[in-house]
Amino acid sequence: MGGRAAREKFFELSAEPLCVARADGALLEVNAAWTAALGWREDELRIGAVSLRSLAHPEDREEMTRALEQLTLGASSIRLRSRWRIRGGGYRWIDWSCRYEPEERLLYGCARDVTEQRRVEQDMEKLFTLSVDMLCVANVEGYFERVNPAFAATLGWSEAELLTKPFVEFVHPEDRGATRVETARLASGQQTLNFENRYKTAGGEWRWMQWRSKQDPETGRFFAIARDVTSAKKTAAALREAMRAAEEASALANAANHEKTAFLASMSHELRTPLNAIIGYAEMIAESEPMSARGRESLEIVHSSGHHLLMLISDLLDISKIESGKLAIRDEPFDLHRMLRMIGSVFERHAREQRLAFRYEEKTLLPSQVTGDETRLRQVLINLLSNAIKYTTRGSVALRVAYLNGALRFEVEDTGDGIPPEMHEKIFLPFEQLAKHAASAVEGTGLGLAISRHIVRKLGGDIHVESAVGRGSVFWFEYPVEVVGERDPESPSTVPRVTVVAPEKRELTPPVGLRVELTSAIKRAIYEAALIGDIREIRSLLDDVGIDHRTAKLLDPSSLEAALYGLVTRYRSREIRELLAASVEPARAAEARAEESAE
Repeated sequence: MGGRAAREKFFELSAEPLCVARADGALLEVNAAWTAALGWREDELRIGAVSLRSLAHPEDREEMTRALEQLTLGASSIRLRSRWRIRGGGYRWIDWSCRYEPEERLLYGCARDVTEQRRVEQDMEKLFTLSVDMLCVANVEGYFERVNPAFAATLGWSEAELLTKPFVEFVHPEDRGATRVETARLASGQQTLNFENRYKTAGGEWRWMQWRSKQDPETGRFFAIARDVTSAKKTAAALREAMRAAEEASALANAANHEKTAFLASMSHELRTPLNAIIGYAEMIAESEPMSARGRESLEIVHSSGHHLLMLISDLLDISKIESGKLAIRDEPFDLHRMLRMIGSVFERHAREQRLAFRYEEKTLLPSQVTGDETRLRQVLINLLSNAIKYTTRGSVALRVAYLNGALRFEVEDTGDGIPPEMHEKIFLPFEQLAKHAASAVEGTGLGLAISRHIVRKLGGDIHVESAVGRGSVFWFEYPVEVVGERDPESPSTVPRVTVVAPEKRELTPPVGLRVELTSAIKRAIYEAALIGDIREIRSLLDDVGIDHRTAKLLDPSSLEAALYGLVTRYRSREIRELLAASVEPARAAEARAEESAE
């Protein structure tokens, strides 16, 4: 195949658009790739009549004319990017490379469609221009080549000012060494992530910049994104200072709580001593001395006021323990049936005394042995039932118990006056009583519900109230427990136990008092405290097992616990030793003999 034939074959088969034109730009010949790219057929171009200028976009024709003139004036070749009209309307961006052959007086052109490339470049340019982050391109000589508007806006310098000085001159003197080291790392092929330095603004301020950058291995230029983190660093510093201040305040508060708890514990002991004396002597005078009706009324006021103050002191001590995190929660097996029977019997009697019906209902089969804190559970139930009876003047009080999904559910319902919705949460605040908002006053410290809610939350639940004025109230809570020694009840369909006592049946059952059995360890601890006359420690031990001013009046009068509490309130340590000696001394003597034998 000859040279000319080979060129013609190449022209025909080339995948690149090719054309031949006269020196004035008139098209003479185009290949198949050219017609495919622009859509024009050869017969539509009127070969020899259509010029390159006529196909160019009107805005690009002047540049096309200058390029053609350069070729005819001696330029060997030109490169040109312009828009060319396609068949059917519209334009495509085309890169042209043209060469002029003077002897033939012909132009030979090769084209490439760069429309998509141009679109991507325009999108990138928009991204560069509109970005809120600071974008820049720098060279290995240490100068910015390009900066976007956000860069200039943040620092206040013009683009010309930023491009004519080494960028390190804008860096804080203390940060220049680190900046040069980071630039060297970039030049070695590593990437910058979260590098920070300070840049000077046109106003003379210093702004903290955080950088992410990488070097283009082909051109050696650095492409970087910066973000002004001055406000973030100030916020972080303020947050650290606030956390430090909060930690100091917390430490001071903990210390103050500790001191408050110690003070209240000490003061409660000091205040209980004269109060117990006042209450005790008031009881003795009332029982032994004849007096007038007015004198007896005055004595009852003294006794009631002293008892109220004693309740307040004990409740304040409980609140203090809760706030300081010193409220101990035990997790021990106990007899649930026995505890509920005891509480039901005690409040059955109190309900009758107030001429109220009392209902105890087991809504499901209950496990007999569970693991939990019997003392704190009993304290909450006593408080809720006491409140129900105290605030109910007619009708009934009910205690309902169920076991479902691994938790005990307790409900205390009354037919009292009810609680308005706006008071449903307020009544759980310290010193907040419904009686304050009612016509008649009710005795109490206003701390019982606050203490009970804290206890129930420590037990893993919360106390809820459902009530409306004139429709009574229901207080309920759930207590997660583990069943001991038996399979969990699976269904609430078993026959529940229900006890109903009408108010007129005043002697349906003999009066039953609350019994709180003391373990051998507790008895021994009380005995040893009595040996040295430490009544405060004895009172603390009794408090821990739930024997205090709230439960004292519910105790079985014939029980050891009632006798101990009575002696404690009268500070009779010698009589306490005598009361416990029979049960404690044999064990102490046996231990002593065992120690002697071991020696």
